[in-house]
Amino acid sequence: MIENWLTEHPEESRQTLSEKLQSRTVILKNNQLQDLPQLSVDEARQLAQKIQQQTSLVEDRWYQLKKYPQCFVGSELVKWLEQNKSLLTEEAVAIGQSLSRHQIIQHVTEDHEFRNDFLFYRFQN
Repeated sequence: MIENWLTEHPEESRQTLSEKLQSRTVILKNNQLQDLPQLSVDEARQLAQKIQQQTSLVEDRWYQLKKYPQCFVGSELVKWLEQNKSLLTEEAVAIGQSLSRHQIIQHVTEDHEFRNDFLFYRFQN
C-alpha cells in the first residue's frame, strides 16, 4: 500500500508520507492511501452552486438570542457531502476547507476556518 502510494507520488518520500498521515492530508480508503481532495476554485464554485440549489441547508438560524440569516451548520454540510457524494468524513471536511480557503464560504463572525462542528457558515456571493 505504501509502495503503491510512493510510486504514484515519485516526488514524495516515506518521511513526507508519514507527515501527511500525521497531519491527516492522506487517508486510508478502500485499502489504499489517498490524498484528501483539494478543489480548484472552479470546482469549489460549481459545488457551492449545487449545494445552494439542491439542499435546504441554508436558512436563518438563531444562537444565543442572535439571528444569523441565510447560513448553514458546518457539520450538516459534512453530513450532506458524506451522503450525497459518498465521501468519508475526512474527505468531506477537506472539501469544506477548500470552500473556505477559496473564500466561497465563511464563518458568520469570521472566527473559524471550516470545521465539522456546530458552527455557522455563509456562502459568499
